[in-house]
Amino acid sequence: MRARRFFLLIYCLLLGFAGNVFPWGGLTHKAITRNAAHSVAPDIRPFFVQHETALCIRSVEPDTRRDDHPEEYPRHFIDIDYYGNYPFPELPENYKAAVEKYGEETVLEYGVLPWRIAGCTDSLFAAMHARNTEEIIRWAAWLGHYVADAHQPLHTVLNYDGQLTGNDGIHSRYESGMLRIYIDEYTFEQRDVGTVKDPLELAFEIVRESYLISPQVITADNYATQPMEKSEVFALQEHYDNGRHSAYFARLYSQTGDMTWQRLDLAASRLAALWNYAWQRAGKPVLAPTD
Repeated sequence: MRARRFFLLIYCLLLGFAGNVFPWGGLTHKAITRNAAHSVAPDIRPFFVQHETALCIRSVEPDTRRDDHPEEYPRHFIDIDYYGNYPFPELPENYKAAVEKYGEETVLEYGVLPWRIAGCTDSLFAAMHARNTEEIIRWAAWLGHYVADAHQPLHTVLNYDGQLTGNDGIHSRYESGMLRIYIDEYTFEQRDVGTVKDPLELAFEIVRESYLISPQVITADNYATQPMEKSEVFALQEHYDNGRHSAYFARLYSQTGDMTWQRLDLAASRLAALWNYAWQRAGKPVLAPTD
């Protein structure tokens, strides 16, 4: 599995999809981070709004690190259906228990995204407790990246690129090709996500939620390619450009647009909730916008 992901990554890089292969596209990460900055608790909102630009820029850093930091790679996904059937009771949510049961090599191979979200939240808490502005921005932005990834349905399944169902290439077509065309239609609607009690528990809740939605992306791709000739479908698998395949993306968007905007709304709202959690756990330090 890891090898297949690696070769798909190299293949897409050669086709020019660098930076947008497996994560939400950069524009999407920035939109989620920006909306979260305007949704945090009023006491710390001025700080996040002042540093909004830096937060948005740094929200894509986890992707740019992957070439030089091999440990970064499994942090962006979890193929949770490797561990059985929904709601996946066989997989311990405690990382040490999961490693003890399955072995660290297996756990890393199938992704560690929920644990990375919890770890980044801990790091953000420490930065806030120390009132270290640079570290707060770093960990708040990186946390946003992984929270966003967890809301992307194809980051949570073995069939992450449609390779098991004949939908090869859907990962990039959905999260990069389609969103590059339609991101300007997105209007953020803040969602009531309640109070975070346990970041790790929330991370697994998001993953299970995304898993349940993932078939919708595959079904939408089947619908979008149904009227196409085999040669056109093959061209989609090999490469695409938004102009040539605009009809395909319009059909894909008609089936996934509302769901996608809901995922972005929830990602931003939950990210703000995690920022609030870290701040409250740190004792609600004053984060003045002049820090």
